[in-house]
Amino acid sequence: TAVRARNCLPAHLPEPRHAGRTCIIAVGKAAAEMAAVATSHFVGDVHGLVVTRRQHGVERSRLPAEIEVIEAGHPVPDDQSETGALKAIELARQL
Repeated sequence: TAVRARNCLPAHLPEPRHAGRTCIIAVGKAAAEMAAVATSHFVGDVHGLVVTRRQHGVERSRLPAEIEVIEAGHPVPDDQSETGALKAIELARQL
């Protein structure tokens, strides 16, 4: 349980701010769980992207609608992996 996102991630997140928007880009097998923890930590508008391995998502209700979730191939990348990478790059460029 020590390595669960809800136990180890909050200590590494910056203090929540009350103004502006927060963008979350999470990639990997634990990405959806980490994004769910992070979104509950921040105040205000949160948007972003999660790219995770198939069947490693979380209940959709745990993430804001403004966070897109893409389930992709792992360890062998597939078309969804490429789509996720391109969307993450574009989202980062918009920042």
